[in-house]
Amino acid sequence: MKNLTFNLSFILVIFSLLMGCEKKDSEDDGDDGDTQTTPRLNITWIQKATMPTASGWLSPSACVLDDKIYIMGGALDAVTPTNILQVYDPATDTWETKQPMNINRWGYAACVCDGKIYVMGGNEGIGPALRSIEIYDPQHDSWEMAGNMPIGRIGFAVCVVENKIYLIGGCGEEPLETFTPALHIFEPSTSTWSTGAPMTRERAYLTASAIDNRIYAFGGTAEFPWQGLNYIDEYDIATNTWSEKKNLVVGRLALASCSVDDKIFCTGGSLNTIQAGKSTVEVYFPETDSLVGATGMTQARLAHSVCAYNGKIYVFGGCISPAPWDITSNVTEVGIIESN
Repeated sequence: MKNLTFNLSFILVIFSLLMGCEKKDSEDDGDDGDTQTTPRLNITWIQKATMPTASGWLSPSACVLDDKIYIMGGALDAVTPTNILQVYDPATDTWETKQPMNINRWGYAACVCDGKIYVMGGNEGIGPALRSIEIYDPQHDSWEMAGNMPIGRIGFAVCVVENKIYLIGGCGEEPLETFTPALHIFEPSTSTWSTGAPMTRERAYLTASAIDNRIYAFGGTAEFPWQGLNYIDEYDIATNTWSEKKNLVVGRLALASCSVDDKIFCTGGSLNTIQAGKSTVEVYFPETDSLVGATGMTQARLAHSVCAYNGKIYVFGGCISPAPWDITSNVTEVGIIESN
């Protein structure tokens, strides 16, 4: 990552002028959920053992495999991508470091399929997005290169449904250029790719979670001035169609999500590139297309990683400063959801 700031001083001067025209609904920080729709859902957040290495620009999805949680790559600061693999054991609240990836990556996507971890795309610094895929085998603590995606992607979302991997949105270059609404589907059992219907609204630095046979894409950003979007779009796998749903209350880019008991928890993110991350948590109910606010995280952050494990929400790392995002976090916290 030669210089992730990509002439940031010039951009921030222009952007600061534009901020005077920022939409009113983006002025509300919503950090603790008080400004969001009611009724409010209570979550007790508890900080756990810190990550050995602070990292930002992680995949929105931490990978759960064999009762452990895997966090890989990301950026150590504004200019240093990494290939480190950090593994958290929730049972003992301890960390260990495993075999690193072959390639330093930030802005990638990661998921678990057929007992292995797939890490796809991202970027090694600035310039065109990576197309490459590598797979981690936890039984042998080893990585192997495994071909390429149809297109290079940074800041895209990924979901696994019935042993197929769905890749959604993203952009093809850093600085943010060539946004795509594309949906590509990979079937590991046959190593084949197919193309699904594209999103109706292209964007990058979004997040997605699946419930049953549907995938829900949240937030992100599009063209300059890179404002956080409040979009929620639903993809119906059976009909290969997208539909627009109720908007998030707080539009955010570089947010993360996970599903627990048919609810999707959208955490953190930022309103725009010159503001730090948020502690905001919104909860989406697909069955009723409705949202409630929830108790905010203990640490505000963006570009972090999230997963659900044993009915709890685990949050890892991320960035805690605005652009150039040079302050990264090693904070781990778990959210215990109050029973209704």
